[in-house]
Amino acid sequence: MHFQAFNTYEDMMSEVERARDEADGQVQPWQAVLAPGDFFIRIWSGLVIYGEILDPAVPQFPGDYSDEALSEIRREARIYEQPEMRGYRFTRCYSVACPEGEFGDTHVSSMTRKITREQFEQARASGWPEAPWPRR
Repeated sequence: MHFQAFNTYEDMMSEVERARDEADGQVQPWQAVLAPGDFFIRIWSGLVIYGEILDPAVPQFPGDYSDEALSEIRREARIYEQPEMRGYRFTRCYSVACPEGEFGDTHVSSMTRKITREQFEQARASGWPEAPWPRR
């Protein structure tokens, strides 16, 4: 893990922008078209992470939502329409370290491989294994 300190907020935001531009420049064509309903794996510091790409405008928990709550969810989802968010997807990611899943934004350049729903469900049933199926 890499930690970095900054003297000012502006310095920090400049580095965020630089890192985002670098990540955007590494996006492969297959990654650029990943969309809600797709599944992927990502390898991070040796940890195999399984992810699902979600529609940020759709509530992620069952229940009755007021019109006001639904409106707020849709309003917040618009962040993904911003140019600086073009490489990010709203995801829920799972691993042996977080078997219940965690919501967040994942940059597509960090997605190692697209997988099928069946492969994702197989991994879930197996407890999010550290060694998925062989590479093609």
